[in-house]
Amino acid sequence: MKADEIQVKISRRVQKLQKLVGDGMRGTDQANPVRKWFRKVAVRYGGYVLKMFRINSRGGGDWPDLAKSTKLARARALRPQRNKGEAQQSVQQRATTRRKKFDKLVEKMSRLGGHGSIASIRRSLLTGMRFSILDDTHTLYNALSPGSPGNEIRDIPNGIRFGFTDAQHGSDRLTIGKLARFHHDGGGRLPKRTILHQPDDATKQGFRKDLDIAARELEAMLRE
Repeated sequence: MKADEIQVKISRRVQKLQKLVGDGMRGTDQANPVRKWFRKVAVRYGGYVLKMFRINSRGGGDWPDLAKSTKLARARALRPQRNKGEAQQSVQQRATTRRKKFDKLVEKMSRLGGHGSIASIRRSLLTGMRFSILDDTHTLYNALSPGSPGNEIRDIPNGIRFGFTDAQHGSDRLTIGKLARFHHDGGGRLPKRTILHQPDDATKQGFRKDLDIAARELEAMLRE
């Protein structure tokens, strides 16, 4: 094979590679290995932020605890309501059982004396109790799952967007996206609770493994 033939062959491969990578970066071909890699990155990142949300909402992360006033309001709200679905009724029934046990404990401490009024006992106990944070209705948690209401995975040039849409938040006028931004950014009396964390090293390593797969697929396409 002559040198000029080798040069032409290499040049054509380079051009083909540039086109494949360019199409993948622009998002014009969903079957393109680069674009498929972006989608894998979004799904993998979604799994990571779901895990972090679960840890933080259970009090095991760096989110600030709920305010005492919020805990009191949540405790008062634990009552069954009519015209609710079977699943919701089950949740509220369990909550009512917990509330009854809590009230019995308050009454017992009041009878023993030395703990102040019933109101002060209730506040004292609630202050030390752990309530789920930002996960009362599971709306934000569910919206971190790809394909769920409120979740957004959108192709953009040179990347992919993962976040929240402005889907309606129940019967509220507030959207899921705005609710997430309020808590993620914080401000005023609202504490900052990061939802979309930077990926950790293990997640980044997963990104690199997926990229290796994309590179092998591109290499196979160049040989076609």
